[in-house]
Amino acid sequence: MHSFQDVKEQIRRSVDLVDLVSEHVSLRRAGRNLKGLCPFHKEKTPSFNVLPDRQIFKCFGCGVGGDLFKFVQLTENVEFVDALRILADRVGVELAPPRPSAPGETTVGRADLLRVNEWATRWFREQLLGAVGGEARAYLERRGVSAEISERFQIGLAPGSGELQVAARRAGLSQELLTATDLVRAGDHGGVYETFRDRLMFPIRDASNRCIGFGGRTLCDAPAKYLNTASNELFDKGRCLYGLPLARAAITERSEVIVVEGYTDCIACHQHGFAHAVATLGTAATEEHMRALRRYTDSAVLLFDSDAAGQAAAERALAVGLQQNLTVRIAQIPEGGDPADYLQSTGPGEFTELLKSASEALGFMWERTRARFNGPEGGSARRQPVVEFIDLVAELSRFGAVDAIQRGIIIHQVARLLVLPAEEVSALITQRARRLRTGAQRASQPEEAVVQPPALDARQRVLVSMLEVLIGEPGLFGSVAEVFRPAQFADPTYRHIAEVFVEMAGRYGEFDVAELLSALESPTEAQWVTDMVLRSAAYDDPGATLVELHVRWEQFDGVQRGRDAADKVRKPPSGGGQDITEEEVDACLAAVQQSCSQHHFSSAKAAVGGEGIGR
Repeated sequence: MHSFQDVKEQIRRSVDLVDLVSEHVSLRRAGRNLKGLCPFHKEKTPSFNVLPDRQIFKCFGCGVGGDLFKFVQLTENVEFVDALRILADRVGVELAPPRPSAPGETTVGRADLLRVNEWATRWFREQLLGAVGGEARAYLERRGVSAEISERFQIGLAPGSGELQVAARRAGLSQELLTATDLVRAGDHGGVYETFRDRLMFPIRDASNRCIGFGGRTLCDAPAKYLNTASNELFDKGRCLYGLPLARAAITERSEVIVVEGYTDCIACHQHGFAHAVATLGTAATEEHMRALRRYTDSAVLLFDSDAAGQAAAERALAVGLQQNLTVRIAQIPEGGDPADYLQSTGPGEFTELLKSASEALGFMWERTRARFNGPEGGSARRQPVVEFIDLVAELSRFGAVDAIQRGIIIHQVARLLVLPAEEVSALITQRARRLRTGAQRASQPEEAVVQPPALDARQRVLVSMLEVLIGEPGLFGSVAEVFRPAQFADPTYRHIAEVFVEMAGRYGEFDVAELLSALESPTEAQWVTDMVLRSAAYDDPGATLVELHVRWEQFDGVQRGRDAADKVRKPPSGGGQDITEEEVDACLAAVQQSCSQHHFSSAKAAVGGEGIGR
């Protein structure tokens, strides 16, 4: 059995941070580093940086930073041990079994849910390809789904025979695990039943390509045509986009995403060469959906059904997309069809033309708004849709969806749509936005506060600066090992970072900053270390800088010893005697400071083998 440190090191060397982050953020080259929109706070201008040579990340917008373990902790909202297990499963590294749970404590964790879902994906797939899957395969063939696409999306079958529980027992999976993943549910009169029966099964995967749940389409006359996994620790349909891991590369390449409503619509798009398509899961597009897409592209085409429900869903999605600073257009399938049927009947050529003819968001919204009013075009009747439309634009503005440049563009678009002067439109939007401001303040949510380092006095600043240099160049630690002690740090976070650094420096000598980050379990510690790494890059000559910091620290130390000595001589002997004057005390301190400074400057310079920096 490998040690805990060995396992962490194996994982760290097996996972490239750029690949990991790219599953959540569209990264673009910026010099030696990579840059994208931060996944941890809302922003319009990319400020999230990945340093490939250091294997660390840093956002200059919200301040978070760290290594691959910290990235998983933050994206998955888990503790360090869970992040370790998630990454271990990713690269096939075996971890020691978790500690025994206390009586009554649940034994099901996120890693267990993922493991069961992957097992179920394979089992459902086997059923589709086996003897019981003939009818389901025929259905897929009628819908134009090829065997290759079926394999790519890992489409499966949940038969109605009750065999899943039997197969799960053979695989060593408990009923507790099946219940936790919503593969079985409790019956009204005791016992359990399988959640998905007589259904085509669509595994739903997150951006890291992990199966987090399932969607099932009925093959019989069940009341619910589609059924999703119930919300749990992994799965929330308001946050998930079907097909995202398969579409991510194409979205980045084309700088555009197609958003459809259903599994089969998404699959049909991929089948016909439109691999930049994703689907919502039977729910209206949410802020989380659009925020996730914004990390990969700034342009989206919404392709929803042309019935009333589909059009209403499109309108909601357009508003949310605009709030996330996406350029959003809407394409409409003619004659009440859906994207899958349209592609099957017309082919990719007509579909491409349909996408090209997509309406821009505000034009679509205006037409929808005007259609709700059936009165005459002129007079007061025309004013009602205008006011409603202006309210909609003003509401988007108050949510910060439009910056100054976009605001000007939108004003001119609205002016053109309403056939009104741009100045009048601008005044109307400003007026309506002012009335909505109070509600906007209640609706806005403050960003989560970033834990910032404390203010430091001059003595502590020298210590932290020494730690910065050492983190950048661990091999220099031996030159200051006698004077650099973690206990001297006043702040407990800095103190713990220094303790871990000293322990690793004593054990390994030279090591990479990613190794230090992997030894720290606190996201706050990772953030501070990342900041120190970035600051250390500004030192042109780390050795000379460390000499000067060494000298300054010894000066502080010498002055402190002088003060301690002066405090002792100030007090007269117990048998009486004459007090020491203030002038004599100051002279004593100055002499001690000069003596200590000269002595320790020479020793520090000799220790690092450099000339130092003159004072």
